[in-house]
Formats: sequence, structure tokens, C-alpha cells
Amino acid sequence: MIGIWIDKDAHLMHRYLEGARTDAGHDLHSTRRAMVVCSLTTMLGFGSLVTAQYQALSTLGWLTILWRGFCLIIFLCFLRTLLLYGKEIHG
Repeated sequence: MIGIWIDKDAHLMHRYLEGARTDAGHDLHSTRRAMVVCSLTTMLGFGSLVTAQYQALSTLGWLTILWRGFCLIIFLCFLRTLLLYGKEIHG
């Protein structure tokens, strides 16, 4: 589950560092659509496990849907703020 979270953030940080740390808002905007689609397809793929008769697989499906949704909310709401805050601290 941690790996699912980190991949999205790593892509945004790479884009941010690649652009000489000029505008975190633009970097987030340029990667937002790809990250939303990535999250939704992962939620759909693992979400299909919810229909499994085996309880462990069904639970894994629910956990993945909830976790990926939580990661998406964090990505869309808080990551830009953290990048801007880090820029103010480090100049």
C-alpha cells in the first residue's frame, strides 16, 4: 500500500525538480489528470476483488479502493501546499 502511495508523489516531485522548482501549481496541474486516471484504474482493477467469494480477497479489494482514494485526496489537496511550503523554507 505504501508503494501505491509513493509512486504518484514521486512522479510529481520529479516534475517539480525537473522544472527548476518554479511553479508547484503548474507542475501539479500538468500531472493531475494522469494521476487521477492512474488512481481510478487501480481502484477499478483491485475493486473487482470486492465481488470475490473469498473474504480475504474481498477485503483486499475494499482496502485498496479506500487507500487509493485517500492517496488521491492527499495528492490533490495537500501536496501542492507542501511543495509551496518547502519552497518558502528553503528559499
